Amino acid sequence: MTNWISVKDELPVSLDDIKFYGGKEILVVVDCKAEFCDFSYGPLPEPWVKFGGFHTAYVTHWMPLPEPPTK
Repeated sequence: MTNWISVKDELPVSLDDIKFYGGKEILVVVDCKAEFCDFSYGPLPEPWVKFGGFHTAYVTHWMPLPEPPTK
C-alpha cells in the first residue's frame, strides 16, 4: 500500500524536468478529505502548477492512484 506524501516533501511530478504540458491523475487530501484530482503541469508562467480546481494551498498530501483490479 502506498502512503500519503506531503506536498512539502514531494510533488507528483519533478518540476525541474517539465518541458511539456500534461497531467497525472492522483488522490489528494483537501480539508481532511481524500479527493480524486488531476495534477496539471506544463511550462507556463506563474502559477503553473494546480490541483484540478483546488488552490494548492488547500492540498496537503497526495498519492498515486492504485492499480485497477485484474479480475
